[in-house]
Amino acid sequence: MIVYELYYGLFMYNKNAMEQLERLDLAFESLKKELFGKLHEALRKQMFGTKEQGLLKLPLNGNGTTLPSESDSSSTS
Repeated sequence: MIVYELYYGLFMYNKNAMEQLERLDLAFESLKKELFGKLHEALRKQMFGTKEQGLLKLPLNGNGTTLPSESDSSSTS
């Protein structure tokens, strides 16, 4: 309860309180993004290892099929 009262007093009697709260909120958001980014990287390494080549091939021509890669087309020439 003491912490609430401290912040309540600062908020009520500080004319810059809203600006400071906004800056604090932005700082927490930035911290969250950094932490989640590191967590995401760690999970990817655990799941897929360090080599991630060939994990995901998205269709490039819009009809649900993948286009041949450059290495595929060079081997047929």
